[in-house]
Amino acid sequence: MNRTWPFLLLIAIATTIATPQTATPPEQSLTTPAISIPEENQFVSLVTVPIRVFCEDTQLGTATGFFFATENESRLFLITNRHVVIAEPQPQQGRQQSGGQYPNRLVLKLHTNPKDLKQSEDYVVQLYRPTESTSKDRPKKERLWREIDKTTDVVAIELNTTDFQKYSIAKFMQKDLLPSDIHLGLGDSLVVIGYPLGISDQVFNLPIAREATVASVFPIPFEGNRYFLVDARLHPGTSGSPVITRPTSVYTRGGQLMSSNPPVFYLVGINSAGAPELNLNTVWFAART
Repeated sequence: MNRTWPFLLLIAIATTIATPQTATPPEQSLTTPAISIPEENQFVSLVTVPIRVFCEDTQLGTATGFFFATENESRLFLITNRHVVIAEPQPQQGRQQSGGQYPNRLVLKLHTNPKDLKQSEDYVVQLYRPTESTSKDRPKKERLWREIDKTTDVVAIELNTTDFQKYSIAKFMQKDLLPSDIHLGLGDSLVVIGYPLGISDQVFNLPIAREATVASVFPIPFEGNRYFLVDARLHPGTSGSPVITRPTSVYTRGGQLMSSNPPVFYLVGINSAGAPELNLNTVWFAART
């Protein structure tokens, strides 16, 4: 694997009730004035992105992704779950393999004006590009996403930095990863940022925050895997969501009490699947533990 890929990828690669309609007074306007994000919420709101997953013209589902850049910001990556970009059939005891999901593109919804959140547009991320093939019947395609292995549910897709100059986004970098001298205990609070069931603020294109707590001993890899468990009520659509420490102005680092203004938070991992009946979810480590 190319050693210049981001550190993140090396370590862990997502009833309405009818009400009577009332007439709008003539002096009221149904248009919403331009609104920008409050500074304290700006980063977490712009680092995540809603994903629609497609195979040709058929939408297969929704997910969450986030942006990660190299320290000099010369390279930009979309991070999400592996099962968002490919989901091979899983063998079942006594049954023939069936199913599987093989999308060929992702559609991101991106802000185009930091001073007016209503202005967004779609950006298409291709998952494959054609290459030369010796077979006319089965043209060969090159994957445009990178993985550690099939068992690690994290991928990185490099994006065109020139294309993204027109968009308002935020990016995690290595400095945003959880430092080794900040410790998380059982029951400590975390925040999952994403788009559960594809739900978000459709007018302003903003994500939803869900609360989580550390459910397995951190930073011990749960059952030897590259992840730990959180207790959270999450739903499909949050696959690929970044999991961060709760923003705080006062925290302990290396045994010393620290303060920060604005509040500080760190990227802990990437949300994946879990056991929804138990509200337990796997979070792949974003940094070396």
